[in-house]
Amino acid sequence: MSQDNKSENGLDILPDYLIDLLNNVAKNEGFESYNYSISAGSNHGDGFLAAMKRVTLTGKRNGRDNDKLSLIFKLMPSSAARREQFNSTKVFSREVTMYNKVLKVMHEFQVEKGLTDADGFFEYPKCYGVIEDAENDCYALVMEDLKKSGYEMFDKFKPSDYNHVKLFMESLGKYHALSFALKDQRPSVLEPYKCLDDIFADQVERSPDMMQAMFRFAFDRAIIAFENDIAKEKAVLTLRKLKENFLHELTTLPVGRKSEPFSVINHGDCWNNNLMFKYDEKSNLPQKICLLDWQLARYSSPVLDISYFMFSSTDRKLREEHYDKLIKTYYNSLSNTITKLGSDPEKLFSFNDFLGELKRFSRYGLILAPVLLQIITSKPTDIPDMDEFAEQLQNNTKTVDESMAVFASTDTLEQYNQRVRDVVKDGMLLNYFE
Repeated sequence: MSQDNKSENGLDILPDYLIDLLNNVAKNEGFESYNYSISAGSNHGDGFLAAMKRVTLTGKRNGRDNDKLSLIFKLMPSSAARREQFNSTKVFSREVTMYNKVLKVMHEFQVEKGLTDADGFFEYPKCYGVIEDAENDCYALVMEDLKKSGYEMFDKFKPSDYNHVKLFMESLGKYHALSFALKDQRPSVLEPYKCLDDIFADQVERSPDMMQAMFRFAFDRAIIAFENDIAKEKAVLTLRKLKENFLHELTTLPVGRKSEPFSVINHGDCWNNNLMFKYDEKSNLPQKICLLDWQLARYSSPVLDISYFMFSSTDRKLREEHYDKLIKTYYNSLSNTITKLGSDPEKLFSFNDFLGELKRFSRYGLILAPVLLQIITSKPTDIPDMDEFAEQLQNNTKTVDESMAVFASTDTLEQYNQRVRDVVKDGMLLNYFE
C-alpha cells in the first residue's frame, strides 16, 4: 500500500505517528493506495476534552478506484495547559479501555446470547484503531464518521423533546443491563472494571483553583437567579448547602461500592452533546441513536447517568409531563434486556430497588446542573477557546470568575436563570435533595 503523507487539500499534514495508525486502518479496510484530506471534526464549543479531525481517505479499495472512507481522529489537545487542566492522559486512557476492552466484552456477550441490533446495545461508533502509548503520553482514537451514515447531533442549546429522550432512555437501559447480566453470570469478566473511578470527581478534588472555583461561581449564579422568585427562601438554602458540600458529594456519590449491588459501568457524560440521532425521512422522528465520548466512563450507580441527562438536557415542561413515564421506559428497557441475556431482573434490580436508587443518587445531576447549564445556554460565540482558557488559568492571567464570566452573556442570562430555577424546583418537588 502506498501513501505519501500528502494531504489533498493542503490544509494540514498528519504527523508520522498518526500516519502509521492511518496506514493500519486503511490496510484493514481494504485500501491498496490512498490520499487523504483533513477538515475540522467538530464545531467550536462542541468538546472540551479532545481535538477532533475529520480525515477522508480516497483511493483504490478492494479493486474500486476513487473509493472513499471518512474517519474521525480524536486527539489529545495540543496545549499542555489544557491537557493538564482537563486530565487528558487519564480521560484518553479511559476511552481506549472502553473501546478495546469493555465494549468489546459486552459486544461478544450479546452476540453469544443471540441479541441483534434490534434488541441489543450496539449503539456506539465503530472504533477503527487506537494509539495507547503511556510512556510517551500519547493517545489517539480513529472513529467511524457517523455523519456519513446519516446521523446528526441534536441542537445542544435546546432542551430535548420526548421522542429523543425516550430513545435515549431505551438505549441507556440496554447498556446498563449488560453490567447487571455480566455481574450475575460472569462476575470475573466484569471484576477488572469495577476500578473505573470517577475521573471528573478526581479532577474537581485535585484542582481547587479551577474546578472547585467553577462550581462556587455556578452556585452563586444559581442563587442570584432566585432573587425575585417565590421559592427563593427554600431554594437559596438548598443551593447554599450544595455550595458548602458539593466537593464531598461529587467525590462520594460516584463511588461504586456505595451503590452495590446495583453499580454498573456508566457512560459518565450523558448530555445532548454526546448523542447523535438518525431520523426517519418521512416523519423526521429519531429512529436510531449513538452514544459518543466514553472518556468519563466509571463504575457507579446507574442513576448517575439518568440524573445527569434529565437535569442538563431536558426542560421543566418535559419533566412535568413525562418524567415518570420516561423513568419507566428506562426500567422496562433494562428489565427486558436483562431477561433476554438470561438473568432475572427482579433478583438483580427490581423496580422498587430502582426507585430507591433514584432517591439516593439523583442529586448528583442536580449538583452538576448549575455548571452544565452555563455551557448549554451559552451562545457558541461566547464559549472561549479552551486552550486559551486553560493557559490563562494556569498562568494566573485571569481568575476563574473572570474566565467563567464569558458564560454569563446578557443575551442568554434569562434562559440560564429559568432553566436553573426549574431544575432546583424539580429537585425539591421530587425530594431529591434530601
